[in-house]
Amino acid sequence: MIIKPRQPSLELLQLEALEPRFPLKHLNYLYFTKDIGMARSGYRGEESINYYLQTIARSKSDFLFHHLRLPAEGSYFQIDTLIVTPSYLLIIEIKNLGGSSLTFNGQTNQVKQTFPDGRVEMRDDPLLQARRQRRKLQLFLKNIHFPPVPIEYLAVLSNKNPEITFSPDYQEKDRVIRSTHLDFSVLELDAKYPNPILLPHEIHYLNEQLLHFHTELRVDIFKKYELTRKDIITGVRCSNCGTSIMKRRKRSWFCFTCHYASNHTSLIVDTLRDYSLLVSPKISHQEFRWFFNIESSQLASALLKRLNLPREGTGRGMRYLLSELVDREGWVGSTLHKS
Repeated sequence: MIIKPRQPSLELLQLEALEPRFPLKHLNYLYFTKDIGMARSGYRGEESINYYLQTIARSKSDFLFHHLRLPAEGSYFQIDTLIVTPSYLLIIEIKNLGGSSLTFNGQTNQVKQTFPDGRVEMRDDPLLQARRQRRKLQLFLKNIHFPPVPIEYLAVLSNKNPEITFSPDYQEKDRVIRSTHLDFSVLELDAKYPNPILLPHEIHYLNEQLLHFHTELRVDIFKKYELTRKDIITGVRCSNCGTSIMKRRKRSWFCFTCHYASNHTSLIVDTLRDYSLLVSPKISHQEFRWFFNIESSQLASALLKRLNLPREGTGRGMRYLLSELVDREGWVGSTLHKS
């Protein structure tokens, strides 16, 4: 049974909101494009293993949690996929590593990624990360007063192209698998732990605690890429061509590139979504005018009134709350943590 479905992380949503608004000539633009490329690749890799978890997803006794971020030792740790069974827990660390070959080195705890053009990149061994996650999950369980339970871990490689090799001293080859073998690995673990040790009420308690303590990471986009408010491209993005900023003309938004015109509320909602992801889940009248490129105070008031957003404060201190709007559209969860 799927308890926490796989969804794009808040950080990925932030990056995607920033992409059309990032100035191309900024010094950190290439750094940004690499980040968003890696984030999208990682999410595609995570999505690709869903097929091999179908049996567990249909199970009434096993439970799936995707993209968990939990507290331990004063910070947070992230698990791509966690399977809760009556006999054991399974951490799955997913990597979408391309190239022609991947060589796992037991001495350095690194992976040598070789590409067809001869390029080589060194990466941390995902199994090392999975072991670290197991230790932190043990601490988390102790903190919520949960009884000891076996915790297994696997590193799953979702890209089918690279040849996988191991150094002679690599100790845990059987824990590094391709996604196509995942369902068989789970069956092997079921055979290893045939006897249930967790009672239904204990599993129910654990599931509740995992959901309760999960906390999304909200990245300070401006700080990370050394951006100022003057740097980002503000305004309502054209929903037709997707490349231009629309201008307010008469009673509608107009795109001078593709000549599309619309007064649909979704244009305002989409722009507020970007603002909420990039700047803040609260917006003032003045900030609304800035982000929407509107000079008229009356027009800004009319557009905000149309949305009937909840508010806090009075006068110049009034802020419109975007969390309800964003949640209603299914974009962002209500639990956010700013790094």
